Amino acid sequence: MPIWLLALMLAIIFEMVVPCSVPAAERSPIHLETNWLVHQKTAAQCVEAAKSAFRDNSYPDLIADNGPQGVYAGDEGKTFAIRCDRQNVAFVAAAYSPWPQLGDVNTQTISGALKRHLQ
Repeated sequence: MPIWLLALMLAIIFEMVVPCSVPAAERSPIHLETNWLVHQKTAAQCVEAAKSAFRDNSYPDLIADNGPQGVYAGDEGKTFAIRCDRQNVAFVAAAYSPWPQLGDVNTQTISGALKRHLQ
């Protein structure tokens, strides 16, 4: 057996046995974020506020209803969802691939816009 093949096999076995120092979440190609806020509006008013929050962040043509209490939007590499619970709680979730860069729209940005529209 060539020495390079043996070295490759040992490297693969070592990688499987010895945990990597980088956490799995940092190696994942997908990044998830969640956020929530309490409001005093109805679920229908919350959904309309969610659509406005998406429009504020340049997603005007990419908004879709996800049932009577939810709405989602996104573009290539990003998906945002807002669910307006009957208990006056709005849940904001985002999935990114690749990871978001500094200055990208994120759950904090969407939550801030949603909060403004729910006041």
